[in-house]
Amino acid sequence: MGDDEIANGIYSCAIGEDNSVTGNDGFAFGWANNITKDECVTIGGNNSITANNGIAIGNSNVTNGLYSIVLGAGVNDGSNPLTDNIDNSLFVGFNSNIPTLFVGTSSGEGTIGRVGVGTTSPSAVLHISSNSGYSEPQVQITQQNDADWTRLRFDAAGEDYFDLSYGGSSTYSPGVFNIFSSAISHNCFSVQSGGNVGVNTIIPAQLFSVNDGNILITNDNTTSGQLQFMDPSGHGSITSFEAGNQGSTYNVIRYILPTSPPTATNYILEATTFTSPYHLQWGPCCDTGGIIGNNGGDSILPATVKAQQQIITQQSAELSDLTTRVSQLESQIQQLTGGQSNSSQQAIQSQITASVQIVPNPFSNSTTVSYYLTTPVAGAQLLISNASSGIAVALFNISNKITGSIVIDGGNLAPGTYRCSIVSGNQIFASQNMILVK
Repeated sequence: MGDDEIANGIYSCAIGEDNSVTGNDGFAFGWANNITKDECVTIGGNNSITANNGIAIGNSNVTNGLYSIVLGAGVNDGSNPLTDNIDNSLFVGFNSNIPTLFVGTSSGEGTIGRVGVGTTSPSAVLHISSNSGYSEPQVQITQQNDADWTRLRFDAAGEDYFDLSYGGSSTYSPGVFNIFSSAISHNCFSVQSGGNVGVNTIIPAQLFSVNDGNILITNDNTTSGQLQFMDPSGHGSITSFEAGNQGSTYNVIRYILPTSPPTATNYILEATTFTSPYHLQWGPCCDTGGIIGNNGGDSILPATVKAQQQIITQQSAELSDLTTRVSQLESQIQQLTGGQSNSSQQAIQSQITASVQIVPNPFSNSTTVSYYLTTPVAGAQLLISNASSGIAVALFNISNKITGSIVIDGGNLAPGTYRCSIVSGNQIFASQNMILVK
C-alpha cells in the first residue's frame, strides 16, 4: 500500500514508500524500510531487520539479534545506523551508532537483566560508562527544595539502611555531605564544604573531629601500629606514637622522635610494666646527666613542664636546708619548752614561724602540700577549708611535727579555691590558697 511497496511474505504488509517486506508476518510503515525475517515490525525510515522477531522504530536503525528492539536513530546522515546485534536486548539512542541506554536479557522467570548507560556489556545491574572526555559527572541528583536533602539510599531487603545526603541551603546542615545510619538514627559521617570531616558530628570544628567515641588503629601481630605526624616544615621527618607487637619484648607504647632533624631516635614515654597496673614512665632517651632530653642533652619537655621541674628542684633544696636547721635547733627547743610554765610556752608558741608550699598549684587531680614549723606544736593540724564559706573539708594531724608532706586527692572535691592552713587551737601559723581546676 503506497508507492513502490513490496510485501511478498505471508501475512506481510508494507505502507508508505519504497518499503520491502519479504519475511512472513512482517509489517513496515514509513519509507525505505527492509524486513527479511519473520514476525518483525518497523516504523520510520531506512530501518533494516535481519533477525526474527525484531522491532525497529525511528530512522537508520538495524536489528540483527533475535527478539532485539532498536528505538531511536543512527547518525543523521544515514552513514552509521544504530545497530543491535545482541539477542533479547533493547537499544535506545539518537544520532549515534552506539546506544545511550542498553537493557540486556534476563535469566528467566523472576529475574531481571542488566542495564547499561554508555555500555552494551554492563557488569552490574546498573552500569554507567562515559566516554565524553569532559570533566562531567556520570550521575547527578538534584533536590529542587532547598529545605530538604538530596538523598541516595542503600538498604538490604528493608532492613537497616544508609543514606548519602547533601543538605540544602535551608536545612540544619547546609552544604554538608552526610552518611546517615538508620541503626543509630543520626549522621555517622559528615564532610563540610570547607573540607572539615566529622565522625558522629555534623559540625566538625577541626579538619578531623570525632564526637562521643574513640579512634582505634590496628595492625597485624608482626608489626607495630603507628599514629604519625609529619613535620610541617616540609623536611619529611615524622613524629609518631607506636603500639608495640603484643607478646614480644617490645610490648610498649612509645613516643618516637623524628630521625632527622633532630638526630634523636629513641622514645621519651613507654609502658614498661608487663603486669597490672600498666603505666607510662619516662624512657631512656636522654644523656646520662639529664632527666629527659635528646641525644644532645637538650630538654625536649614543654616549657611549662620545665618551669614546674625548676620550681620543684628549688623547693626541694630549700626544704632540705630547713630540715638541717631544724635538726640543729631541736634540742634547744625541747629544753626551752620542757621546764616552762604554760604562759611561757604560749609566749614561745607565738614566736613560731611556719610555711606551707603546694605543688602543683593550681592542680586538677592531686597535689602535694609540704609544711614546716620552726618548733613542734602540740595539737597542730593541717586544715583544708573552702575559701569562700570557711567550711572545713579535710583535717590532718601534724601534732609535734616540724616538717612533712601530705597528698591531697582532688577527686572528691568540687573545683574552686581552698585555704590550706597550719593551726593549733585558735592560732593560725601559716596559710596559703590552693586552687582546684577540672
